[in-house]
Amino acid sequence: MATLNIATDEIAITTKKLQDVEISESELSQTPPAEDLHTTITSVLLPQLSEMASINLPSEELFKKHTSRWSDTTFTAPTAVVNVTSETDITAVVRLPSTFQLANVKINQSFQIKFASTHNLHFLAQSGCHGLSSSLQKLNGKPHLLINLRSMNNVKVDLSAGTATLSAGTITKEVIDAAHAAKAHIVTGVCNSVGIVSALLGGGLGFLISNYGPGVDQILSARVVLASGDIVTCSEKENQDLFWGIRGAGHNFGIVSSLTVKAYPQENEGMHWKGTLGFPGSKEMAGKVSNAIREMGINKGMGLQMIWARPPPAGFAVRISLIHCQFWLVG
Repeated sequence: MATLNIATDEIAITTKKLQDVEISESELSQTPPAEDLHTTITSVLLPQLSEMASINLPSEELFKKHTSRWSDTTFTAPTAVVNVTSETDITAVVRLPSTFQLANVKINQSFQIKFASTHNLHFLAQSGCHGLSSSLQKLNGKPHLLINLRSMNNVKVDLSAGTATLSAGTITKEVIDAAHAAKAHIVTGVCNSVGIVSALLGGGLGFLISNYGPGVDQILSARVVLASGDIVTCSEKENQDLFWGIRGAGHNFGIVSSLTVKAYPQENEGMHWKGTLGFPGSKEMAGKVSNAIREMGINKGMGLQMIWARPPPAGFAVRISLIHCQFWLVG
């Protein structure tokens, strides 16, 4: 989630795929040398963070751990990693550019100046480290902060109220475990290690979709840290436009620090069936598999995920296309 000063109508590009949207070099302004940034980040930002928060610089061992991603193609080589533990920590990071400007430039204190207009220090928020937008590569080698949300991994389930609150750094497995312990169902994606907030904002397609619908439709409200550093709540009752926007494009409007979603009573004591089948990835076989699924029919509680994968690039030992199907039954 880079801090790009893009208007809403510029984000809503209907004629291009996400991976085709590029960040121009002009949007990544010049910044002070890395060593100066490191000094400022640790001396100015660190005292503003909560006691359990921390900062990792490239020279530290934990930097490598906290910058590792599911795919190396999205590694962005940040200037520093800020391991936040609260909303106020996120706010401190977002507001750092203004703090840096005031600390390093002699200006009239009554004159309000935005650091982004002169020395733009971008930031990227991550939880499960699975984001694959090619726009991330535009930050590679450019000064920016990585906001590591992983320590914000609380899940609170209130089955009597039919709700659950998911913090920004929570991954899917932690939500499933908390839901099972509370004898509840919460709609998630299908991969245990993916950040739940990002997955739900992007659609939330998972095993419970035929019972309750996609994950994005389960969102009741969200806490969002805006680019200004302000924290707002959005729902059907307040900040409705923001609430409408984040459900599908939430990664563009701020850093979502938590979501409140629907929770449902558990079915069949949480015991479900799932199976996986693989087929050669020919067009003929794809037609046969699709016809078989259509004849079988999908009823409530049943689900299917079908992936038609092309062969890997040259150089791999095995180069075949594959049709991968997952079937599940809830209850």
